[in-house]
Amino acid sequence: MKRRPFLTGLASIGATSLVAFNTNGEDRESTKEYSSANVISEIANEGSFVLKKVENEVLSFTWMSDASAIIKVKKTGATWIMGPVALQEEQEIDHGHVWARQERSSVEQYPGRFKGEMQGDKIKFTLYDYQNAAVGTFKCKVNLEGEWLTFDISEIDASLPNLMFPTPIENDYLLLPMGVGRLIRKPLNSRFFHTWYSHLNMRFCAGLKKDNNGYLAVFDQGFEDAGILATGLSVMPVWMKSLGKWTANRSIAYAFTTNGYVGVAKKYREWANKKGLLKSLDEKIKQTPQLANMIGGRQISVFQAIPKQKSLVQENSLRPADQVAKTKAEGDNQPPRILFTHKQVQEMLAEVTTSWGVKKGMISIRGWIRGGYDYSHPDVWPPEPTLGAIDDLKKICQPAGAFFSVLHDNYMDIYTQNPSFPKGVIVTNKGKLMRGGQWPGGQAYILNYRDSLAYIKRNWELIKTLGTGGMFVDTTTAVQLYESFEKDNTYSKADDLKYKIESIKFFKAQKQVYGSEETADFGIPYVDFYENRHSRKAGESVPMWPLVFHDCVMNSRYVDPSNMEIGSKPYLEDMLWGYFILFRMGSWNEPEWKNQKEEFMASLPADDWFGSIATAEMTNHEYLSEDFELEKSSFSNGKSIIVNFSKESKSNNGMVYQGLSYSIS
Repeated sequence: MKRRPFLTGLASIGATSLVAFNTNGEDRESTKEYSSANVISEIANEGSFVLKKVENEVLSFTWMSDASAIIKVKKTGATWIMGPVALQEEQEIDHGHVWARQERSSVEQYPGRFKGEMQGDKIKFTLYDYQNAAVGTFKCKVNLEGEWLTFDISEIDASLPNLMFPTPIENDYLLLPMGVGRLIRKPLNSRFFHTWYSHLNMRFCAGLKKDNNGYLAVFDQGFEDAGILATGLSVMPVWMKSLGKWTANRSIAYAFTTNGYVGVAKKYREWANKKGLLKSLDEKIKQTPQLANMIGGRQISVFQAIPKQKSLVQENSLRPADQVAKTKAEGDNQPPRILFTHKQVQEMLAEVTTSWGVKKGMISIRGWIRGGYDYSHPDVWPPEPTLGAIDDLKKICQPAGAFFSVLHDNYMDIYTQNPSFPKGVIVTNKGKLMRGGQWPGGQAYILNYRDSLAYIKRNWELIKTLGTGGMFVDTTTAVQLYESFEKDNTYSKADDLKYKIESIKFFKAQKQVYGSEETADFGIPYVDFYENRHSRKAGESVPMWPLVFHDCVMNSRYVDPSNMEIGSKPYLEDMLWGYFILFRMGSWNEPEWKNQKEEFMASLPADDWFGSIATAEMTNHEYLSEDFELEKSSFSNGKSIIVNFSKESKSNNGMVYQGLSYSIS
């Protein structure tokens, strides 16, 4: 018997017993048009038959009773195959932890198979486990709307802890919205669960064929309680309960594209536009004119004060409790370590903006709050007194020239030493307060954003007196959506998304430039800039994020040049992707900044380049060398840049590009 190509990616993870099925169904007439290519015999379980077929002028979709399917794209002639197997988890995949565990084990999963029967205009599927025992049922309705193939899933049995459905599509490469974008060319050796927005910044998964045909699967209704499971070169939608129950329907829509990852990105941009997720930077600049200072400018970041409490050592070490308590008490009684007082920030900015060549931009002030960086959220007022007088803080909040300031704050983390604790802390399904990370402020706990919005409005009445031009609110767009089981204050993941958006809209109503951490598509209509950790891996990193949203939001990256290889140019990625420079003055341990002048000035051409394309759409990206080290990005205003990331010279189209260089046209 034949080994189905679809399962080659699953064979190494316990699904080999599911290979080799033939079709013995009665509905031979329905399958005749595909039989010459042996397509159905390659994918279907023994005894399965055609259950439903729908088509329009764009697509033809044939669904088998075992949930396998054939999709034909009429314009291109491309054929896509859905197999009959989707991995399932035996327990709830979301355990209520602050960070969902990504890597999954084969012993907690099984390859699920399906059997469907028509019930009206829906198909009722029964899910079967490894021993062919029925696990539960659900219903699904399929629709063709123009070029979109939509699956609406409903009436999911309570017995199902999660549901991975529809079954994955066979493809040659996986394309995931992770970081700047990730193209997976070789099969993954393990199983990985990814969710929005800790791992994925846009609500889709995708795949490509070697001929550059692609598919895009967009999560729509119920996406807040969803994610993906990726293994080999397969990716499966993951649907989860909301507050322990199956409530609203779940829906996912597929479209089929050309032009590789660029085509997928542009199709998602088209979908996002229809959903109201696009808002141009030109519109945002009209709303907050100070944002225009970033066109041709950069971000200058400064940390002022760091708590002296050695919380990471105390919390993580196996020291006797009395010693930990003594050390903690001593730390609590010490003032924070000062890196820059308010007056020192004024002096630094005066020199940088007069003699270092920077013309305009944004000044990020971090660690200004009571106790220093992270220490006192959400009870941040008054500002740390050892940094100087509030009048001096106002001076750096209202810088001279073509600059504006943003203040760092955080409304997701709360610390036990602060008066508001534990009001608003998320309660897990185990009845425990949700713990977050261990940061300079100590052990953080996680707030729900409904209560955070009240803290924001309370604090703003004081913060607004400083005259800042913007707010950088940490973590709002960086982490997954949460739910809370607090008695009389339950809170779904859909609520979390709603109140995060409301919090951003509040700051925008105060005419503030707004920034947050990492990148997330839900913030695009409101967020002005993102600070992220996008990094490059040759041939794997493809700029999906800027291809979709470059003209809608400004982006910068955390780059620590002290960790870079000697001779490297750490800002080439920023230039390729059309990001602005985030330059950190001094370091976490050392306030000295004057020795950074050479590096600072060497990167100034990146400001000019950003100024030329800041509000333009990125229209294309391509690799110009077989080793993926020579790349080109193009923008809607006709500008383009070629970057050579290799230390060696590269040639393309009669031109020679020196190692670690760029060429603008």
